[in-house]
This record gives sequence, structure tokens and C-alpha cells, in this order.
Amino acid sequence: SERIYRDSKDYFDTALGQVDLDSISPITMVSRIRAPVLLGAGELDDTTPVGQTRSMHAALKLAGVPVEMVVYSREMHGYYKYEHRLDWAKRVLAHLDKTIGDVRAAPVAAN
Repeated sequence: SERIYRDSKDYFDTALGQVDLDSISPITMVSRIRAPVLLGAGELDDTTPVGQTRSMHAALKLAGVPVEMVVYSREMHGYYKYEHRLDWAKRVLAHLDKTIGDVRAAPVAAN
């Protein structure tokens, strides 16, 4: 919505100075993304509407980038329900294990 855009623009203008939000939007950089991506969203998020996450997911898939997406029902910007926080943490760890390796399985170097 216009209010969300205006609030975001005010935030970025304060944090970064005058900035064209479209120029730094991840959706405009999909062609440069090569690493697998994990996307998470709250169904009721009005800060970053779930439609943006779904658009990014579709664009990444179209570009051939490995992507996983989860949308948490009745959540806003951030995950507040315990089961959603736990699920997200497990997904992040599994994603990192898959993409950079399971450091828990790595041998400890002897000094």
C-alpha cells in the first residue's frame, strides 16, 4: 500500500539518504543471484507483504535459482508464535547445512 511504501521510504531515506527503493530491491537483482535462497514470510505482514515474497520466489524459480519458501499463517513481520520460531530456526539450520555444510559434523582440529 502507499502508506507502507511511504514508511519504508522514510526509513531508508533516514538510514541511507535519498535512495530509489526500486534500485535496491532484491527482485531487480534476481539475475545476479546464484546461491540457494530460503524465503520466509508472515501471511499478515504489512511491512513486507507476502505478495513480495511470493513474487521473489517465482522470479528465483524462473531464473533457475534453488529456492524454498515458507509462509506462516496468522503472522505479521516477525514470527511470534513459538512453533513458527522453532520451525524457522530448524529451516535456517537445514538450509545452512545444505548450502555451506554441517559444521557440527566437521572434525575438530587438534592444536
